[in-house]
Amino acid sequence: MSRVTGQPSMKALGEVVDLLVESQIKLDALENVVKEINPLLHERYLGEIEVVKKRKASELKRALAASLKAKLTQS
Repeated sequence: MSRVTGQPSMKALGEVVDLLVESQIKLDALENVVKEINPLLHERYLGEIEVVKKRKASELKRALAASLKAKLTQS
């Protein structure tokens, strides 16, 4: 984060986006392989992905709430 503005740098945001795209490509490839090898395992994989997505969404909400609370207390 930039200490002057309190905003993340554009370079850091770009790196995060690159990592997210790379991770999504790998997940998509893994899903295709699993789907071809074992359709039953594919269904379980999709269920696990949904669980992980919900958990990450919950963690993100907590982090954003904590960040907002910190900003409000600084003001």
